[in-house]
Amino acid sequence: LLDLLEAFGIPMLGVDDYEADDIMAVSSKPYVALLKAACMELNTGAMKMGENPGIEAKLNVSYYKLTIAGEDIVEVDLPNAVYLVAGKDKLAAFKGNLGI
Repeated sequence: LLDLLEAFGIPMLGVDDYEADDIMAVSSKPYVALLKAACMELNTGAMKMGENPGIEAKLNVSYYKLTIAGEDIVEVDLPNAVYLVAGKDKLAAFKGNLGI
């Protein structure tokens, strides 16, 4: 199983609610975190029948995108040299210097 996870990568989607209390009032916003990663190490611990144990894994992440309340916060795509923060390409000057 670990060989398959290493070879093909795992697309993962996390959807939850984010509470920001750094402003004067507590606000709650939905967020979506999407990542694609290859599993490098998997520790299943002491699994027993009928239990739902936590599983620890070390991942090699190649793609990550965080969206809060419909707004793209950050996107990192290593194979395609993409690094966007709040919609701005942080690698634009670097890619321009390389001619890509």
